[in-house]
Amino acid sequence: MKNFLFILAFGFTTISFAQDANAPRADVPFAVIDRVPIYLGCTGTDNEVLKKCMSENISAFIK
Repeated sequence: MKNFLFILAFGFTTISFAQDANAPRADVPFAVIDRVPIYLGCTGTDNEVLKKCMSENISAFIK
């Protein structure tokens, strides 16, 4: 009985939280984004400086 209830609960949560494949997507053009993603430790207010800092940190992390 416990196994049945576990399987039932697991199946219900899996189905109820699944993504809807038919849901309309809201694509956002990249030009609309006001601020670039910020890597931990990058400081500044200029998007170009933040973009360069993030690129350098990610490159260093990958190496």
